[in-house]
Amino acid sequence: RGEFVQDRLRLISGLLLALFVVSHFTNHALGIISIEVQDWAAVWLTEIWNHPPLMFVFYTALLLHPALGLWTLQRRRHLLLPTWQRAQIWLGLLILPLLAPHLVKALMLDDYYHVDVNYPLVQFSLWVAYGSDGVVQGVLLLLVWAHASIGVWSWARLHPWYKRWHWLWPPLMWVLVTLALAGYIASGLHIRRLADADPELFSRLAQQTRLALEMLPPTLNMANWFQAGLLALVSAALMSPVLRRYLSSRVGNRPLLRYADRHRVPITPGATLLETLQQARINHPSLCGGRGRCSTCRVRVGSGSESLLPPSPLERQVLNQIGAPSSIRLACQTRAQQDLSAWPLLKANVGASDVLAAVEQRHGREMDVVVLFADLRGFTSFSERRLPFDVLFVLNRYFLFMGEAVESCGGKLDKFIGDGVMALFGLNGDVGQGCRDAIRAAGSMGHSLDQFNASLAEELSEPLRIGIGIHVGTAIVGEMGYGSARQTTAIGDTVNTASRLESLTKAYDAQVIISEAVFELANLPQVDYPLHQLEIRGRVEPMPARVLSSARELLELSSVLWNQK
Repeated sequence: RGEFVQDRLRLISGLLLALFVVSHFTNHALGIISIEVQDWAAVWLTEIWNHPPLMFVFYTALLLHPALGLWTLQRRRHLLLPTWQRAQIWLGLLILPLLAPHLVKALMLDDYYHVDVNYPLVQFSLWVAYGSDGVVQGVLLLLVWAHASIGVWSWARLHPWYKRWHWLWPPLMWVLVTLALAGYIASGLHIRRLADADPELFSRLAQQTRLALEMLPPTLNMANWFQAGLLALVSAALMSPVLRRYLSSRVGNRPLLRYADRHRVPITPGATLLETLQQARINHPSLCGGRGRCSTCRVRVGSGSESLLPPSPLERQVLNQIGAPSSIRLACQTRAQQDLSAWPLLKANVGASDVLAAVEQRHGREMDVVVLFADLRGFTSFSERRLPFDVLFVLNRYFLFMGEAVESCGGKLDKFIGDGVMALFGLNGDVGQGCRDAIRAAGSMGHSLDQFNASLAEELSEPLRIGIGIHVGTAIVGEMGYGSARQTTAIGDTVNTASRLESLTKAYDAQVIISEAVFELANLPQVDYPLHQLEIRGRVEPMPARVLSSARELLELSSVLWNQK
């Protein structure tokens, strides 16, 4: 429960600080116009954070976020992390000592000495009084921007809305930091020109803001001490993983993690399974960086699982979202004290779309999808003359040929029903491409059937035939079933119609029937396959569809589709 609370506090405080960064950078950007506009807008963009209750929220986030970050860092056993996560950590560690002097000076002068700190005074101190501080502050802007961008991106990409708006993210971030840096430099150079032309500029600024020279030495001393303290904390946090790794290496008879039946990895006491795998340099998926926010690191645990502690509230929440059984655990949250067997459930290069798909499939969603049904002709009479072993062998060979044909064209095998096959296309949201892929798959299935018949020519009295029906429309896609029989599938009128088109191939002595809607959405060159108005059971109006006597007719079209993909 403690880790759950810490993770949520770190996330919320980070997002609050990101909002402050956006408002502060916007204020900096106005320096492109003038430093006067910059100072006027500060009341609304920066100083507003100094008013209760925003002040309490801001300073709480300002203290919590780095404190929790350092606490998490010192608990690590290593820093063998994904590139983006290592970058975020190092950026955060650089920000702390660089930001400390600027923050302490502002707090001391504003809150302790009640100086009316404004943009001209701050820019004078950075660009004129302490010229090197101007460069340091510019670098700090870039570091803060990069750290905040990585943090917000790592959180946002796990949410469904990010998929729709992700294209806005890069331009918005680059525009924000570019304008902020340009405004900061423009106002700084403006102050330098004013200082060169007017030696009394500082005296007037000090008088306007009620700044006295005797305030500066204690302020600078406090800033230096605070910076030294943060450097010590950062150094201690960095040394902690090294010390933990050294101490764990001296522990004998450590339990073993048997991973994917290929690896035997000693488990560091107190380390999660993900940390153990990362330390052994074994690539294991983890989109959120081991924070328990996604489900990509999930593993199926076997022998030794009875010794594991029950899932924490954080882990249980994520597992419930994907409907995971008790044998599934999150590698980033699970700590083993005894030997344990575990198998990964996702590929190491899994993407954010896989996380969203897992949640969407669990709860179901209505979407446009392309459905393909295929069924063997005359297989019942064939099986009557064969031993069960021979029937099973032939059927499994047929499923192998058909499955490879579907998957090679971007389809998802939904299920095998007797000697029939159901496949789905366009699940990624691009229904036009799904239609083209389904047409390619039909041609590939016809070609694969010819190869299948040729490979079993000595065992078949006559070649096996196939009927294929394809339709596109709205269906409900989600996880259905019970227990281990759960699977992602589609239901609805679109599925029923595709099945009935496949059944009609018998009446038309055809191999493939494709609804005209599929060809229209596929946006193909004009095709001259026979067009029929089919009477479909359950539909009032006839359905226009193309009838093909052989799926081989789609092979030439399939080559065109492949070039378009």
